[in-house]
Amino acid sequence: MTMKEKYKILSKYIKDISGETPDIETFIFVKDHIANYHLNIDINTKPLKNKMIEINTLLKFEEKDKKKKKSHFEINFATVIQILDEIKQKKRIRKNNIM
Repeated sequence: MTMKEKYKILSKYIKDISGETPDIETFIFVKDHIANYHLNIDINTKPLKNKMIEINTLLKFEEKDKKKKKSHFEINFATVIQILDEIKQKKRIRKNNIM
């Protein structure tokens, strides 16, 4: 038995990408201390028209310590989907920040 798809991916794209390493001293410092960097993932949604939703996945690779020599890397990947089925659990969907 196959499950019916409840959504359709309309588009996927890089919404924003950035990286900063201000100088060679910072590059060498970061290279030697890369183990202190952490990947943070933040996913949020934005309702659009016609049962469409934009999902933004933000990936940040950064060090939390307040050091002078550090780099910053970030990418925001967007996906636009369209809901194909009727949504019957609106309270649950709102709670999870989908609608």
